[in-house]
Amino acid sequence: MRKMLGLAVLFTLLLSGLYLIPHYTEGAGDSFSSSILVNWNSTGSHQRRPVILTRGMDDLFVIYQDYFYTNWDISMARSTDCGYTWSEKIQVDDSRRDLNSSNDFSNQMYPTAVFAPNGTLYVAYSDDQEIYIGVHYYHVYVVWSEDYVNFSTHRRVDTSIRDAIYPSLAVGEDGTLYLTWLDKREGGKFHVYFARSEDGGVTWIGEKRVNSGGLSVDQYGPRIAVYGEKVFIVWSDQREGDFSIFMAVSYDRGDTFLPERRVNDDLEPYSYDRGDTFLPERRVNDDLEPYSQNDPDLAVYT
Repeated sequence: MRKMLGLAVLFTLLLSGLYLIPHYTEGAGDSFSSSILVNWNSTGSHQRRPVILTRGMDDLFVIYQDYFYTNWDISMARSTDCGYTWSEKIQVDDSRRDLNSSNDFSNQMYPTAVFAPNGTLYVAYSDDQEIYIGVHYYHVYVVWSEDYVNFSTHRRVDTSIRDAIYPSLAVGEDGTLYLTWLDKREGGKFHVYFARSEDGGVTWIGEKRVNSGGLSVDQYGPRIAVYGEKVFIVWSDQREGDFSIFMAVSYDRGDTFLPERRVNDDLEPYSYDRGDTFLPERRVNDDLEPYSQNDPDLAVYT
């Protein structure tokens, strides 16, 4: 049987921005398959920001940003044979369900996706379809599908009158959806916001700013993970000069968050007391060249 070891890590986007290509291995990474085209009919257009999910050994889903028409849309491809063949493009956002480009004057970007315990696929993204005082602003929307072909009408998550971008989505064992994003409603800076849904994405509650400090600078790249009633959110910002990684923790499903703590203080980013204190951080990247590292992600072992 094929072993899909490390598929999510090995999924790559070519620099040309035209092809979404997975590389899989039959063993422990000693050799890899040849490239396989995932996105449908990519000639002359761009696809970016792929997200990959799995449902069992052979069932793969790729959600991505697609510029096939005149604006960015959110599309999906599915493979039921371990990535050898892929479906035609499935429209995720509802801006052009009739495939008529004249009906779509907005962009859908920054997809994030999860499977709920009942198998429902949820996709969140930013969309600039709404206009405030003559200006298009991005807001965060969620859609879902039970059959992985037909997606719901979108539901807006944020209540901001300014841009809301870069969503990150997580789901709890009971099906509760948790979402974080960057929001520019306060003072012209992007801050980290949060909300959750207890009814499958229909309504969203508990919307709040997560970062209590760093209000004079932008925050970047929020990521979310949940374990039981604990919610963990990480991001980066420059409140102390250089970019640093901060984490905020909630022990009550996001009703309240403790003040964020800088994770990269010294040598090892480990905490053994639920985030009350952190050991000195350890450098993770092993390259010695003068390259930048950003947009960290977070996982919780359950």
